[in-house]
Amino acid sequence: MTTAHLPGTRLTLAGGISAVVVGLAHLAVTASPHWAGWLAGELRDRTASDASFAAFWANPGGLGLPLVTAGILLIRLARRGEAAPVLAGIVLTIWAAICVVLIGPASGFTIGLAVGLLVLLGGLRGRLAPRPVRAGSQ
Repeated sequence: MTTAHLPGTRLTLAGGISAVVVGLAHLAVTASPHWAGWLAGELRDRTASDASFAAFWANPGGLGLPLVTAGILLIRLARRGEAAPVLAGIVLTIWAAICVVLIGPASGFTIGLAVGLLVLLGGLRGRLAPRPVRAGSQ
């Protein structure tokens, strides 16, 4: 079955790919020397150092993997010919913007802001596009 691609699917695809790349880069960059202690139970028994707890929340407990997951879903939507939901773009954009304000523009959240805007613009283009009229529907 072929689906006509709505406007905004290219932006949705670009946003999805960007989200996957940013998520994977985050996981790679924040790879931690604390894994041995985490696997030994220092997080569960609360013996981990403050640095170890912070590294956990930056790596496996952070947003890298959920961002990859969201990116995969966006890519799938785009390949099916659908634009992203506008609300997804709004949430990503607001989240990244708040983080940029809090931590500064020299952070990776500036890239996250670009991802959010791609998703938002793709969703808006898809929503504002004229819908094809199906035969038999009036």
